[in-house]
Amino acid sequence: MTTPSPLIAGMDSGGTHTTCALATLTGEVIAVGHAGPGNLCTHAATAASALRDALQDAMRQAGAERENVRALCVGSAGYFACAVPGGPDAVLEGLLRPDAPVEIVSDIEIAFTGAAVGEDAVVLIAGTGSVAYGGTRDGGRARAGGWGYLLSDEGSAFWIGLQGVRAALRAFDGRGPETELMGRLMRALGLHDPMELEGAVYGMESVNTGVAALASVVINAAREGDGVASSILEEGGRLLARAVLAVLTRLDRRNARIPVATVGGVLQDPDSPVRRALVRSLSEAAPGATVTWPALPPVGGALLRAMRRAGTEPGPDEIARLKAGLAQKATPQPGAA
Repeated sequence: MTTPSPLIAGMDSGGTHTTCALATLTGEVIAVGHAGPGNLCTHAATAASALRDALQDAMRQAGAERENVRALCVGSAGYFACAVPGGPDAVLEGLLRPDAPVEIVSDIEIAFTGAAVGEDAVVLIAGTGSVAYGGTRDGGRARAGGWGYLLSDEGSAFWIGLQGVRAALRAFDGRGPETELMGRLMRALGLHDPMELEGAVYGMESVNTGVAALASVVINAAREGDGVASSILEEGGRLLARAVLAVLTRLDRRNARIPVATVGGVLQDPDSPVRRALVRSLSEAAPGATVTWPALPPVGGALLRAMRRAGTEPGPDEIARLKAGLAQKATPQPGAA
């Protein structure tokens, strides 16, 4: 196998998994590699190894060496609350040859780059965590949410899972409406008694990703008619819409026609109650906002930034090749619930 050279690398390092894509300077996607969580805050001890493993997986598939890679961009969750000794740049050490340009930015940045591709747009991320971020061609920028699972992340997989656990406990106590969530959560966690739920949650090795994984329990319960679960998803969609509206207001685009590109597992399903509630809320408060899909997934945004770091300005042809290549190789969105 002959590996085209030079290559560029883009990474999306999230709270659930890390994705690395290799592409040529003309936008041909060569390989996509995967590894575990790489959040710089919640997985500080393993973030560097996740980046290395994802890059090595992609290079192995491509038959490439690090000398073939001219530039790298990493977009990481937890960037602004990084707990890695030495800061975010420390996780980049040794990934590429010393003279290769590398950068690490927030996963919000690569998601916006991939979603907007130079246009006025808002990107709404709802995976393990959640955040809304928007920008305009004249340089305006605004953000709402994304302050981590203890402080924010409304409408995210973590938030949905947490609300499901809380609703189950309220029903068990007699403080809330009846729901099937307790039984479903017990089965998902391998528990035999509702009294074990508290310890199971507090004892999770990684609370944010562990609770986020329980979002699927709530989603499945809602699909099968559980009213409490359905109300959780509806509220999640409304809270995500509120974040988007805050961004549109700060950008003075609330009355403008503008795309709202959705990223992350919570919003992947076109028929999900969360997405429907989001669309409904935005259509009432900001009729010009259109909920849509990003031009490129976040890892594609990282590739665009890496291409620029390598001295090439991507045009429509390069972007089209990246889109087709990433779709063909089925890169998963971050935070899939």
